Amino acid sequence: MDINLIHEIIVVVIGVTSLWLGFLVYSSDFKGKINQNFFLMTLFLFLWVTFGYFAQIAFSNEYFLSIIFARINIAAVCLFMIPFYFFAENFPLEKKKNYLLDKFVVIFWLILAFFSLFSDLVVANVTNGEFIYGDILGNIFLLSTLLLVLFEVISVFKKIKKLQGQEQKKTKYLFAGLLIWFIFNVIFNIISPLIFNSTKYASFGDYSAIFFLSLAAYAIIKQQLFGIKVILTYILVAIITTLLAVDLFVFTTTPSLKMMKFITLLVFLYFG
Repeated sequence: MDINLIHEIIVVVIGVTSLWLGFLVYSSDFKGKINQNFFLMTLFLFLWVTFGYFAQIAFSNEYFLSIIFARINIAAVCLFMIPFYFFAENFPLEKKKNYLLDKFVVIFWLILAFFSLFSDLVVANVTNGEFIYGDILGNIFLLSTLLLVLFEVISVFKKIKKLQGQEQKKTKYLFAGLLIWFIFNVIFNIISPLIFNSTKYASFGDYSAIFFLSLAAYAIIKQQLFGIKVILTYILVAIITTLLAVDLFVFTTTPSLKMMKFITLLVFLYFG
């Protein structure tokens, strides 16, 4: 199985899942700000992942389109960060507004989205399907994205100690989703480029945002939640299964080894 086909399957699954989660949460409470922000996150994640994939596959044939898609991709990330900030800050209970910080977050990410769409200051180029970021705004974008997610990981963790009952349990789900997303991005967007001198695996960090959205959606909709350890076990099994499947279909060519790994995958699925 080709690696590009795996990317395509993942993008389709994430796109459909994110939109479904968005409409599911939004329909449960049209007027709720948390639900509205969640819905916006799912829309921007759909654009983010879809145009990131288009930018990679368009490079070999349509270089100009590849640049356009890459800039839309990064603009979608910037726009995603606005509802993400308000969602993480006000879930599960709305907190006292910090007007100065709220306005700064909105203006900052809107400016970055604008420069991403209409200049080469954020995305300077696309080479072999990999994004080349601008020296100043490109690095500001990368650093700001990492810092905002880390800020919310810490902020949500602090909430857990202050809350009780169902609110605390819901916050644990949000924290777990954020932590998974953050760790995947550190692995694929920071560690992986240092090891391989390439950003070709960065998409897998982007894809992990679906874990955050899934856990957050579950926490919003469900009145009675399963223990967080149960859900995390499901996620761990899903991640390991995916890695085993990628190894089997992409990196294994020897028939006997392929059969052995296929049996291993089936055994793991059964016991998992």
